[in-house]
Amino acid sequence: MYWQVKGSRLVKFNNEYHLHVTFRKTVEEKKAEGILGIDVNESSIDLAVVKPNKVKFIKIDISEAKYIRDRYFRKRRSIQSKTSGKTKAELLAKYSGRKSGG
Repeated sequence: MYWQVKGSRLVKFNNEYHLHVTFRKTVEEKKAEGILGIDVNESSIDLAVVKPNKVKFIKIDISEAKYIRDRYFRKRRSIQSKTSGKTKAELLAKYSGRKSGG
């Protein structure tokens, strides 16, 4: 197994240059040892791992992320309806990037 360069591209963005390189690697297939089931809901991600001699269930709570997303959605909607001009643009710029971390 080895990496092979398949292409490259030099991109200028905001007076900076970025080199994008595409690679390919050949891998050998392996026989699956089990099955993974994934269920994505609004409040959780549920996983079921099934192996020949073991079954495991995992629940990842994402309700806090939904709460944060909804809170900033309501905040942006309020800004759009209650402000205008420069103030509106500044506040929307401030809160538009906050969805993923507060």
